[in-house]
Amino acid sequence: KKDVERAFRFRSRECHPDKKGGQGTDDEQKLIAEAKSILSDDGACQAYQRAIKELFSSELREIPSKMRVAVQASLDRGDYVAARSTLVATRDLQLVSTLVELPLDNGLIERIVKQHLDQLRNDINTFWSNRQLKQLNSCLERLQKVDSAFRDHPEVYSPDFNRRIQEEVRDRIDADSRKVSQKIDKLASEGEDDFGKLQIAEGLLSLGSFHDEIALFKDHTEAVIGHLLTQCQDELGPKFIFRIGLLLGEGKVGKPDIGSTVNAESKRIGLAMLESFQHFRTNLTAIFNQQTSTQRDV
Repeated sequence: KKDVERAFRFRSRECHPDKKGGQGTDDEQKLIAEAKSILSDDGACQAYQRAIKELFSSELREIPSKMRVAVQASLDRGDYVAARSTLVATRDLQLVSTLVELPLDNGLIERIVKQHLDQLRNDINTFWSNRQLKQLNSCLERLQKVDSAFRDHPEVYSPDFNRRIQEEVRDRIDADSRKVSQKIDKLASEGEDDFGKLQIAEGLLSLGSFHDEIALFKDHTEAVIGHLLTQCQDELGPKFIFRIGLLLGEGKVGKPDIGSTVNAESKRIGLAMLESFQHFRTNLTAIFNQQTSTQRDV
């Protein structure tokens, strides 16, 4: 109450007409006196505080349900920065709940976020197990956003999963690359045959799927395929690259479709590889020039 008295005297002087150059009013003095009367009376002060709380309580009580809707909508559209903001805001809401009684479940927003991220992890595991690379790529792109938004929130997210799945995909690409490299070495030492050529084309097409459909590993896969094509050229010659290019370009390798023909997606990826890797274009030109030169000589 001493603080109230001190504040009253201070505000009275500040609002006095002599202090304000004749601009002070009786209304201001009445408001200051009324404030002092309320604050000096414990009962009146408590009633005033209850009235202030009630003024905003109905709006405040709607906040938890609005936050639930907001965080779910943010997660569904992949706006993980907004979802993180809602998660952080729950801490402020807990402070408000000390002033106004709220229907607040302190861990609800956290559980909603965790459930969404758990489902994302399940989807990634499923798509990776089934080698559904397009769907996997979409989930991996979302996972990168999750990692950026929630890396500092171990209560809902651990970056270990992101690292693990990236290592698994990279290891699979490298393992497939080693298999193709071994087949190239074997064909170079034992002599070229149609089956071996087909196996190498199939292996390159499989790696081409990673290159075409998983943006996160595009650069890595491009380097791997480029190295294998250089190995083919060095060990088996430009004509072998040309023949591999024909298999890819004519849709002779890939996943079978109805009637044992190669499906359209494999054909598309094969053509994309011919456009993406200079080895095919360079050797096609070299073979054409060689044949043209031979015809002129004849």
